[in-house]
Amino acid sequence: MIDYPQIVYKYRSWEDENHKKVISENSLFLAPPILFNDPFDCRLPDNIMSLDTDEKIEAYVELKMNQQIGYIKKNGLNIEEEKFKFFNRIRSNPEKYQQELEEILFKSQDKHIGVLSLSARWNSILMWSHYGNNHKGFCVGFYEEKIRTSGKFGMGGIVDYNKHDDYPFIDPLSDNFMEKSIQRTHSKSKEWIYEEEYRTTKTFHPNPATKEDRIVNFDNDFFAEIVLGINISEKDKDEIIETANKKGIKIYQAKKVPFKFLITREEIK
Repeated sequence: MIDYPQIVYKYRSWEDENHKKVISENSLFLAPPILFNDPFDCRLPDNIMSLDTDEKIEAYVELKMNQQIGYIKKNGLNIEEEKFKFFNRIRSNPEKYQQELEEILFKSQDKHIGVLSLSARWNSILMWSHYGNNHKGFCVGFYEEKIRTSGKFGMGGIVDYNKHDDYPFIDPLSDNFMEKSIQRTHSKSKEWIYEEEYRTTKTFHPNPATKEDRIVNFDNDFFAEIVLGINISEKDKDEIIETANKKGIKIYQAKKVPFKFLITREEIK
């Protein structure tokens, strides 16, 4: 049984008009991977280099040809000739095929995948600095179960941080699309482990996602709480409190713990 966090958090800046909409318009944006600050995030391909025997290449060719059988018949192509050409293409230059495969996969992900990145933590000094406008912003907490089971945000889960520097092995001979998709979207370098990331991924098919498709609206009962940054201005604080009070959202003020590199918080009544 997976131990999901009860509340998951999004660090935001009140100076960004789009960030304000999280609580003013109850909206969240499902981002394409191309916008991520981590160039490895969602960039994990099938490992073609693992096809190191003719038998493995033949099995891969058979798998891919079966997936494309409709296209092959529709265009009047000879299946055996296509298999022969495909086999030689991979066998003669697997590095080139790997590169071509990655380009196609990553472009498709950018068009058809939307990701909502959250965290199990509200008190990360680094995340307040990186995503919360240098502690001058705010952090919104959502009920994880609402996010995961609403059907609005796609699949939800905890990110797996690799203990080693190697990519997780994504087997090109596997036809388990769901398992491979989760590997691609929920695996990150151990460098990011401090984020304790929880994320959802939604797939848009058959058409690429528009900007409007990526904006998801939700009800007030998704909100668990709001935490205000240590250095938030009085003006921004008052505006957020006013919005939160209208929606009945519990609100806290983040504070430094005396003589420690830690953040605590105090509820604002």
